[in-house]
Formats: sequence, C-alpha cells, structure tokens
Amino acid sequence: MQIFIPFNGHANKFTFPLRFGYVLDKSECWSASFEDADFDSKGTEDQRKSDRDKGRKHYIGTLIFESPEKGVQIREKIRAVLELPISSDKLPILVTVLGTQNTKGDNTISPYLEGLHQKGKITTEEIRTIFHKAYIEGRILNANDVQEIFENEIESKAHVDGAEPALQQHPELITEATKTPPIEEVDLHSPMMVKPLPIPGVKLRYAMANAYIENVRVSDDKIWFDAIDENGQKKSFHSFKLSTRPHLSHLHDYAFKYFKEREDQRAIFAFCTTDYCFGFIAESVTAISLQMMKAGRA
Repeated sequence: MQIFIPFNGHANKFTFPLRFGYVLDKSECWSASFEDADFDSKGTEDQRKSDRDKGRKHYIGTLIFESPEKGVQIREKIRAVLELPISSDKLPILVTVLGTQNTKGDNTISPYLEGLHQKGKITTEEIRTIFHKAYIEGRILNANDVQEIFENEIESKAHVDGAEPALQQHPELITEATKTPPIEEVDLHSPMMVKPLPIPGVKLRYAMANAYIENVRVSDDKIWFDAIDENGQKKSFHSFKLSTRPHLSHLHDYAFKYFKEREDQRAIFAFCTTDYCFGFIAESVTAISLQMMKAGRA
C-alpha cells in the first residue's frame, strides 16, 4: 500500500531519527510504499482508547522510500501505526514507527522523547545523533534509558544565558508553569493551556502557554505563529519587535529555532499579560525558560 508521511509528524520528528538516524525533508515527506503489511490485532487492541477512536491500527511490514542521500532506497522492517483515512482519495497516515516485537518498554520511548522535545530539553538533531547511537547500541529499551542518556550526555553540558536574572532566581516558577499532563494524554489540537508566570521584581507580567502552533515565521521584525487559543480558535501571535533589543538577538534566535522545531505540534511559550502588550510572545523569557529546563535548573 501507499502511505503518507507528514513532515512535522511524530514519525519523522522522533521515530525516524531515533531508529534510523535520519529525518526526511519536505520534498521527501509525501508518500512511501509499505509492502507485505500484516495487520496486528493485538498491537491495535493494546493501544490507548483515544488512539483506537482515531482509527489507528498496527501493521508489520517493510517501509520503502528514497533516502535523504539521493539515489539510495531505504527498506526497513517496521511496526507502523497508521491512521486510516475517512475517504478513499486519501492515503493512510504514518503516525509513528515501533519495534516489531511490541514490547511495553519500546512503546514508551518516542512519547518520552517528544515530552523532552516539547520542553526544549532536546532537539531532533540530538535524537538523530546522541539517541540514535545509543539506540543501535542497545542502550535504549524504555523511557528510563532515555532519561538517563539525557541527563548524562545533554543536561550536564547545557548552558544558560545570563539574561533575565530575576527569572533564574525563581526556577520553581518555570517548573510550575510548564507542568502539564503527559504528552500522550493531551490531544494535539485541544485548546491552549495557560498558567501564570509571576516573575518578582520585573515591570511586565507573564504567563506560560502550552498550545498547538503552526506557520512559524519572522515578519515585520517579529516572530509570528498561529496557535489554537483557550477557546479552541486559531489565532495569530507575535513577539515584541526584535530589533529594539539587539543584545538579546541570540535569545530571539533560540526561541525561533525551538518554535520551528515544534511546528505543527504543541509548544510552550511565555507571553505578556500586561495591558499594553497583552498576548505578545515573550521570546527572551521563553528562551531562558527553555535553557533552564534543558540544564536541569527548572
């Protein structure tokens, strides 16, 4: 059968780099062949009810597509989780890739990776390099192994910029503001979740959001993206003007790269709740919060 691989989907962002060591670019993320596909009733039944309700089914077969290295064909024996289309003119969507044995530990790995990724603790490139190496060496069998590698090889080397000292003096605020249910329990397009981020001694007031974002770009000297707001409606958000604080440009870049990595997924971001800038993305506060979480300081 032919299947569709979304560019910003879970499979391409997390399971491909972990298990195979590559990420497909947009020109490659359309359709692929899935041959000798056998339906796995037990794997399908063992899913969460929310996955079954979405029509997701497990198949074991051979995934075939062109490698990022042009001219090289990839053939991988996989367990594919497919979301079947509601109309005959659509292709099944590849949701994720699992090990063929369907072990409980293996099924915890990619959701845990995405949880770290959502909080900016890891990047897709770190999954492709650090975690892929550990995976093929047999050092990742479950989520506990992922956490151990993160702590030893990433968290211990992470850097936090010296900006926003008032925020850094209160890491508990970030911990509380970014506390949400496990990523696999939150529907991708559910309304924005918001918690206060009351930083003592600063002029502006802030909150922290967890929301689905898309269409991340820089325009009119601002970072923009569209997000699903607290009412479940799509809304455009933008940052403060970037050029007015050139000494913080590295933090603006840090936040923007994070947003691009989370495009078409749920992301966290700080925003202003003071009247004259209500709803503005606070890109520097976002970047420092992400850096502190990556370094284990929040």
